[in-house]
Amino acid sequence: VAPLPTPRPIPSPESSMPRVNPAVGNLEGKQAGEVRTFTDLGVKFCWCPAGSFVMGSPASEVGRSNLEDQVNVTLSRGFWLGQTEVTQGLWRNVMGTTPWSGQKLGMEGAEYPATYVSWEDATEFCRKLTTREQEAGRLPSAWSYRLPTEAEWEYSCRAGLTTPYSVNGAGLLSEYAWYDKNASEVGQKYAHPVGSVL
Repeated sequence: VAPLPTPRPIPSPESSMPRVNPAVGNLEGKQAGEVRTFTDLGVKFCWCPAGSFVMGSPASEVGRSNLEDQVNVTLSRGFWLGQTEVTQGLWRNVMGTTPWSGQKLGMEGAEYPATYVSWEDATEFCRKLTTREQEAGRLPSAWSYRLPTEAEWEYSCRAGLTTPYSVNGAGLLSEYAWYDKNASEVGQKYAHPVGSVL
């Protein structure tokens, strides 16, 4: 599943602050969780302010990987992160392809996530979306769509918490996410529509 790209300022040699296109206004968010739409495609983004957190998990956490040692991370700039995965409808609109078609575990529909997409494909999606939005005057030249870093992804998913899940308990996970127990183990071994709940 391709994570939704993130509009974020690209640092320039002459300034550490992004240039702002007066036609589109200031793209910085004001508070954590603020939601905005930047494109004419209806894609919603959530603001993640700059901040620090402990990335990884403690050795005592059940089910952790040996590759999850804890490290202190500081994100010096805020960023926008897509509220959901990229939908098939959005992918088709930007890329004109349907890599999920005919796949054994694929479901098709505009609100299903774009699946069977490589990192290279996702990066090209970001490049094309950036070009499209800059040419339309909706995205300043100092900003671009890109995939979030691993640190940005974990920082946003944690939502300020230090628990294994941002819902503060594995018992509540099925109310917020599709995973083996409420999907594949009950005969639904496929990606569900983005933003859907039980």
